[in-house]
Order: sequence, then C-alpha cells, then structure tokens
Amino acid sequence: MMLSIVFLLSLCVATCFATSIANNDWTFTFNNTNIGELEMGSSTKIVFYAQTNTTWEDEDLRLQVISSDEDVAYPSRHFFKLPQNNSMPASLWELSFNLTSEFLGYTNLYLQVVKFENNTISVLNSSQVHMNIKVVRKPQLIDKIFVICVAILMTIIFINLGCALDIDQLKQCVRKPIAPAASFFAQFLILPILSFIYAKLIFPNSVSMQLGLFFTGISPGGGASSVWSLLLGGNINLSIVLTTLGTLESFIMIPFWVIFLGKRIFSVGEMPVPYSRIGFSIVALIIPLCIGYCIQRFMPRVSRVMIRILRPMSSCLIIFIIIFATVTNLYLFKIFSWKVSFFILFAVLNY
Repeated sequence: MMLSIVFLLSLCVATCFATSIANNDWTFTFNNTNIGELEMGSSTKIVFYAQTNTTWEDEDLRLQVISSDEDVAYPSRHFFKLPQNNSMPASLWELSFNLTSEFLGYTNLYLQVVKFENNTISVLNSSQVHMNIKVVRKPQLIDKIFVICVAILMTIIFINLGCALDIDQLKQCVRKPIAPAASFFAQFLILPILSFIYAKLIFPNSVSMQLGLFFTGISPGGGASSVWSLLLGGNINLSIVLTTLGTLESFIMIPFWVIFLGKRIFSVGEMPVPYSRIGFSIVALIIPLCIGYCIQRFMPRVSRVMIRILRPMSSCLIIFIIIFATVTNLYLFKIFSWKVSFFILFAVLNY
C-alpha cells in the first residue's frame, strides 16, 4: 500500500514537471517587433522563429498566429503544423506568413503553441513578445482637392463677411462684453468639464477616444459659426467677435485644461498644444475680413454685390462640405456606432 502511494506521488511530480516544461520551455522571436506603419490594403511578409527544448511523441502540436484585432490586420495563415515527433532537445523553426492590413487602427500579433486532441484545442504556451502593428490610410488626391476647395471657398466667404461688417456694432459688442463673457464661460469652463465627463462615461476603455472628445471640448469654435449665423439670421458681427476672442483665449485655456484635466486621461508623455495652428486660424480669419472691409470702404458698389451673393454662396459651401466630406470619408462609416456618432455630433456642434 505504501509503495503504491509513493508511486502515485512520484507520477504526479513527474507529470507536473513535464507540464512545466511544455508550458514554459518555448522561445518566440519576430524578425521585427515593430514594423512601423502599414497602409490600408497593403500586405507584408512577417518572419518569426520558434525554439524549444521540449521533446514529444505522437502529439499534434501547432503554432498559432493571433491578431488581437483582425478587423485591422490579419495573417494569411493562423496555424503552422509542427512535427508529430520531436526528439531533438534544441529545435528551431523559421516560419513566415503574409500580414494584410484591412482598416485603420492598432493591433498586436502574438504566437502560441496549441495541442489538438479529441477535437479540442488546448494552449500550451503563449508568447510574451508581441509585434505592434499600426495601420494608416495613405492621403488621397481627393483629400487634397477637398481641403483646397474648402479653403478657397471659406476665404471668399470671409471676404464677403468683411464687406457686411458693421464697425459700430463691433464696438458695441466690445463696450458691453456680456455676450463675450457668457461665451467664455460656456466654451472654456462648462464645455471642457462636460467633454471630460462624457469621455470617461462613453469611452471608459479607449484612451484615444477620450483624448479626442476632450480636445474637441477645449478647442475654440470654428470659423463656420459665422456662416451658420448668416444662414440662420443671427448677428454676424457678434459671431465674428466671439470667434476671434475665443481663438485668442484658447492660447491660454487649452494649456490650462491640458494640464488640469488632460493628464488624468493620458499621464504618459507630452501633449503638445498646437499654437502654430491656432495662430494660423486667427490669421486666416482676420486677413479675409480686413480685405472685405477695405472693399466696403473703397469699393462700395462691389461690396453691395458681394453682400447679395453671400447667403447663396454660404448655402453652397455647406452643401459642398456635406457631400464632398461624405464621399471623401466613406471608409469611416465602417466603424460607426452610437458612441462614435455622439463624438461626431459633439465635434460638429463645437464647430
């Protein structure tokens, strides 16, 4: 009886030792753990190495290639069959597969050893080293055409807005800054806090989406607000004042919110403030307005004609942006969900 117990204990120890070897005695290596950026629709060859000191007999072992997100990129082969018998204590295999990039995003490739037995798959080992994959979209010609056309149309419209400026109303807005104060309170105090709360609630597991929604909330309103004011019968002069002041205030308020709340979302690395782009947006707003105002002062007949075409031209711009932007970014509809739709609605309202 005692001998039987000792035998069973020895067998258990031997089994645990063998399992430990099977689970841990593997080494996986990619030819490059970070291949940089892949363009959508492209394919690249990935080489990897698998080495083991484990031996086995009459076992169906295979190497499995796994992509953490196959909607972003997927391997041409998922399984590589290993020899049924392996008596060499230091075996090395060099294998390869093609990786196809499917859509924008990030994914990781990793390897694991699996065993097929009785129509079941058991994982014996999983690699600690991952290959980082980033899939990007190559800029298209249509993107450049869209940006250039919008820039030209917006410049023409802001020149027309300059022709319609009323200096007396502008002075009145500055002398009684109730509206600018309310705009500052809503845009740079309430909106950043709401965007931070919404980002945490709606995208709890996505740092990138949290940052995107948060930065949208702390950014100043776009110049298109003046176009909407014109189309909806609002006060164009007040809209121009608020847009200009908001852009200037963003030089101080964006760094403030990045330091105060941004670090709570993304605590690693630096989050640069795009001062150059903010400055460029101010220049792109003020120069066309000044040109339009000069036309109003020195060429009143031309100014009256430009004011007449301002409203229909603004309508054409909005229609153009909606249609052209939809055609240019059709690929993005693949990732639409109610959360992404909320993000886009939030961005549009801020714009």
